[in-house]
Amino acid sequence: MDIRLSRKIRNISFLLILMVAFIHGYNENLHFADQGNFAPAYWLSFIERFISDGICRIAVPLFFVISGYLACESIGKSLNFHQYLTLLRKRIYSLLFPYLLVSALGIALVVFLQLFPISRPFFNNYSVSGSGLQKWLNVLLLNPVPFQLWFIRFLMGYFIAFPVLFYSIRYLREIAVIALFFCWANPDVYHHVGLAKISFFSISFLFSLLSGTDPALYIPTQKNELEGLFFFALGIYASLHRIPMLSRIPAYLLWAAALGWILWIAYRTAISLDIPPRHNEVHYHLIGITITGTSLFWYLYDSVSERLDVWPWLNRNAPYAFGIFLFHEPMLTIMKKGIVRFSGGGDFSLLTSFLFSPVLAIILSLYLSKWTLSKFPAFYNLITGNRKPASPPVAT
Repeated sequence: MDIRLSRKIRNISFLLILMVAFIHGYNENLHFADQGNFAPAYWLSFIERFISDGICRIAVPLFFVISGYLACESIGKSLNFHQYLTLLRKRIYSLLFPYLLVSALGIALVVFLQLFPISRPFFNNYSVSGSGLQKWLNVLLLNPVPFQLWFIRFLMGYFIAFPVLFYSIRYLREIAVIALFFCWANPDVYHHVGLAKISFFSISFLFSLLSGTDPALYIPTQKNELEGLFFFALGIYASLHRIPMLSRIPAYLLWAAALGWILWIAYRTAISLDIPPRHNEVHYHLIGITITGTSLFWYLYDSVSERLDVWPWLNRNAPYAFGIFLFHEPMLTIMKKGIVRFSGGGDFSLLTSFLFSPVLAIILSLYLSKWTLSKFPAFYNLITGNRKPASPPVAT
């Protein structure tokens, strides 16, 4: 791979992780076991949705695109059975092991924090007392305390289905991608896919069997799984059919389009707050915003790459993107609830929590990643699926 593209993927992945933290900083629906839900003001809901469900929403789809692209680049234009087994074996180390280890650490953290009355209300969905083995297997495999692991679970399912995706996109080209787009974009489709879809490519089905959980409970997640599948396939398409990954579009046109995209997000955010809500209109605007935003962000990077590529802070910290992904939750949830809990619970405290919790979680996750690598390099290597930087730094 061209070194410029390799650096671009690394830096963009780090920037996307920062966006993910702000997605998870969203607290409009914040809930405490002993206080119930909050009712934020309109202006606060608008700010949070505009940032978390608007500008930052492109982060996860772009991660799926990058994952599909890199997977396809690693095997080239053909895929045989041996290559497929190698692909799956590598994902056991890079995806399955991190998923299980971090999920288990999340359970241990909950068990510990529920020992103390002050921290017990921060975890509404987990009851240590009275929870049997099946409950904890369900948490370990399907509902991890670090809930961001759903991304890895979906990704594992896509790799199980990789041969079907690969050859469909290789030979059917745009037809295969458009078909997947239709499945994601049309709500009437994914409401009727059901268990057939789950048994086809979703590892949630396997995890449901292992934990004794009814797989039908995970049918509501199929909209998100189909969205991820479409963007993962888009990455495969870009690799197989050599879509230019570096921008050839004049920067001024991209920035003008970005301004229009931001205004579009503002409009979509406003109508999402209408009462009664206009569900279909909000949904289709979201489809358009996501498709447009992922492309714009990817190619806009090239207009500022000369400055970002030599930015010391970014070069020093970008290799820890996966560590931040693994460690920022449930740390961020604890922080955002803690700020609201101890600052009164009004709109100002919700806004403060939304703006500062992600920043604090990113800083602490970054430090924790560096500290773990410097003190326990073998463990860091295992928990991140061999994604350690070239040379371990000294934690400072």
